[in-house]
Amino acid sequence: MLVGAAVGTRYAWRYTRWDFTGYRPWIGQLWRFGRYVFGNNFCSLLFRSTDNFMTSHFIGTAVSGSYNACLRIGNLVDMPSQVFGDVLFPKAAKFSASDRSAVKHMYERTVGATLVFSFPALLLLLLFPSLILHILAGGKFIDAAPILRVTAFFGFTLPFMKQFGTIMDATGDPKTNFGVMFLALCINIVTNWVGIHYFGIIGAALGTATTYLIIFIVIQTILNRKFGVRLWNVFRNMASLYRELFLHGMAVIKPKVNVGSAGKEG
Repeated sequence: MLVGAAVGTRYAWRYTRWDFTGYRPWIGQLWRFGRYVFGNNFCSLLFRSTDNFMTSHFIGTAVSGSYNACLRIGNLVDMPSQVFGDVLFPKAAKFSASDRSAVKHMYERTVGATLVFSFPALLLLLLFPSLILHILAGGKFIDAAPILRVTAFFGFTLPFMKQFGTIMDATGDPKTNFGVMFLALCINIVTNWVGIHYFGIIGAALGTATTYLIIFIVIQTILNRKFGVRLWNVFRNMASLYRELFLHGMAVIKPKVNVGSAGKEG
């Protein structure tokens, strides 16, 4: 980090201009914005770790290892949504909450693009959990295949949740984002406790999946009322991107086929 900061400073220094006029109003604005972002990140860390902590506490660290392996595999599926979130934030920051159509289009398009990469991986997790656990975690974790099937559900909802947070922060409404994440944390503690108490280790996965489902409904309701986002448009964008990729692939392959056939005719 220090080396990266030094290199960045070296190249950005000639574009930097120090100006201390009019900075006082920004202190209050940054504080009001930053406190909610900080609270949201803090709640998010606790939320993502609740099931892991509770399985370790109530069931034991040895059994919790299988659950943790499933979560780590699920995190690999979540990588595209993190990348698209970094790209979406500066674009969405150009608009305000009043630019409903622009924000609506960006959210639906970004989540659709994320699902293009995530959806095939999620299908593999649902269809071949034992094989994937054997390859990525080792043979001793194969028994956790039912857990991996449940945790795969997380990967389906995460793009919607990640981009919701990005849109809320970028359009100047981190308070709503913080409120949703705090609600998710509270619900997750209850659902995990109930799930582990009645169903054991798979109950943690079921409890967390229940939380994701509830929050998924909450954020889609907020997005629909605030920006007019429709769930159907997300899947329509995903299908459209698949079609574009297919046509692009055919356009690349077709000239090669024609050249080959022309060569045979000659």
